Amino acid sequence: MKKLTLLIVLALIIQAIVSSQSCLPEGITFSTQVQIDNFQIDYPNCTEILGEVIISGNEITSLSGLNVLTFIGEYLSIENNNILTSLTGLENLTSIQGDLNIGNWNLWPAMYGNPSLISLDGLDNLAYIGGSLFISFNDVLASITSLYNLSYVGGDYFIYGNALTSLVGFENITSINGDIFIGGNELTSLTGLNNVTSIGGNLSINEHSLTTLTGLNNLNYIGGGLSIEGNVLSSIIGLYNLTSVEGNIRIEYNPVLSSLTGLENLTTIGGNGTNIGI
Repeated sequence: MKKLTLLIVLALIIQAIVSSQSCLPEGITFSTQVQIDNFQIDYPNCTEILGEVIISGNEITSLSGLNVLTFIGEYLSIENNNILTSLTGLENLTSIQGDLNIGNWNLWPAMYGNPSLISLDGLDNLAYIGGSLFISFNDVLASITSLYNLSYVGGDYFIYGNALTSLVGFENITSINGDIFIGGNELTSLTGLNNVTSIGGNLSINEHSLTTLTGLNNLNYIGGGLSIEGNVLSSIIGLYNLTSVEGNIRIEYNPVLSSLTGLENLTTIGGNGTNIGI
């Protein structure tokens, strides 16, 4: 009986090992729907891709063939997919060791975005990004709420040129290690960043529809510079807990802003210059 039990346990362990394997240390590019649909046939039992993954193709409509993936060892780039509307199929992905790019890495040209992407549904279980996060030039992307389990990003945040009206989805982020650049969306507030207390690099906000800094209420430290330019802010009261900016401060070209009320607790300003032109 003991031997039978041992054999059963060994069989289960072997089955678990076989059913969860890593593959593709050289990475892979998916440029057609057929490649995605055939992934589990071409790479049976592969749940962890060790190299980079690029998803870029004008005919790609679904990522459901990738629903076994749990881990990507380098970066994941989802770019230049003209008819892809969601990321459903990536719902088992929990960790990306490199960057996550949804749109265009370099913020220009806009043609490399995902013009039909409506939501980030499919990334609901993503918790870890070892590199930077780029979400840019996704013309109809109105929500990032599916990132609600994301708790760590090792590098920078670039959120640019989308149709986002809020940053709800970032509630589990408490500190930002690198820079955060926000611009060219449809944000009226920064709700979603409510739990961020520190930013290691620069904070740059250039958002033509932004009327309030609500969402930055708990921010107390910026390791780089602070740039607030080209907004329609009526107030910067949302920065009332900010005590330290280690770099330069630029608050300019905000035609509605008439007061710096909100910076009363700022005691440390580093850098070599401050430009304030309200």
